[in-house]
Amino acid sequence: ILDSPRNNTTEDVAGFYLKSLSHAYDPHSDYFTQSEYDNFRIQMRKSLTGIGALLSMTEEGFAEIRGLVVGGPAQQQGELKVGDRIVAVGQGHKGATVDVMHMKLQKVVDLIRGKKGSIVRLKVSSAGADLSDTHVIFIKRDQVDLKENLARAELIETKNSKGESVRIGWIDLPSFYADMEAGQTSVTRDCKRLLVR
Repeated sequence: ILDSPRNNTTEDVAGFYLKSLSHAYDPHSDYFTQSEYDNFRIQMRKSLTGIGALLSMTEEGFAEIRGLVVGGPAQQQGELKVGDRIVAVGQGHKGATVDVMHMKLQKVVDLIRGKKGSIVRLKVSSAGADLSDTHVIFIKRDQVDLKENLARAELIETKNSKGESVRIGWIDLPSFYADMEAGQTSVTRDCKRLLVR
């Protein structure tokens, strides 16, 4: 608990202050630090450059793999498994690694994300294994599309009370999104395409 405030950067502290200030004037206004803004852009674009692993922080202070994006770099590489615990992160094939025990999850994610085509080095303890039993995994970063959060549709065929066939279109929209920079992804475009189909 004490490590958490000690690890706050000046950006974190400024973010806390500016969030509080914006909420005091208007509860619907918010302030994003650079990392929060980057995450917001990822959620709106539904794509990122990284390894395609879903992480969560355990009570023991580990960044644990909770899922792998299908078709993502980590899933294609094949060594990283659900339940594995990340102990340290390094950049490239050689050099120092950063111990990520008790580190804020966002900071661990920032270390893992990077430029497309670059290598991230993960020191990992397998699920259920002793923490001293670690191995190193090299994963090449690539673009990861978050397709599970895009609009999708189904066509359901059923019968009405007269026994006649009826077709019902069903659109599932998990969240609103739009790529405000490149304009490649948008709820409007996707819903229009699904309705036409």
